[in-house]
Amino acid sequence: EHVRGAQQGWSQSFDKLVASLGGGSAKPSSARQGFTIERTFRAPPAKVWEMWTTKDGLEKWFTGPGWTSRVTHLDVRVGERYEITMTDGTQTIKNHGTYTEIVPNRRLLYTWQFDIFLGPGDKPFDVPMSVTFEALPDGTKMVFTQGPLDTAEHTEGSRQGVLANFERLAKTLEG
Repeated sequence: EHVRGAQQGWSQSFDKLVASLGGGSAKPSSARQGFTIERTFRAPPAKVWEMWTTKDGLEKWFTGPGWTSRVTHLDVRVGERYEITMTDGTQTIKNHGTYTEIVPNRRLLYTWQFDIFLGPGDKPFDVPMSVTFEALPDGTKMVFTQGPLDTAEHTEGSRQGVLANFERLAKTLEG
């Protein structure tokens, strides 16, 4: 984690250096793209929804291996916010944002206030997030979309984290 954070910091510093020397941006065009992950779970939409919208549900899966999470604020209503604190015992990260659309058991739209792994002078920004749930005969098809983030490194790092979280969500739903 520390190495990845240092790499991201240096990458951002080089981007700023190139821009300040009049060379434009060193960021590839893909840096402003988000990502989408489709996943099918063997659980009904109401159960998958519960895992996304309750303190108990989120604390069971919303973090990667070696980390624990604690929901410190959760008000699942349009215009209200969430905050999830994650720790591995040596570092703490807070995920937080605001809900923008809620259709129970079908769609959850929200923002993630991206304020971690920022370089000097970088400002936090809102990242749009979308989760949709579709009933299938034997479960739920979930489509998760995030982004764009500010760099390709942030995008890929987030995508990898989300994939790990979804593995934990699948195991939680099966248990």
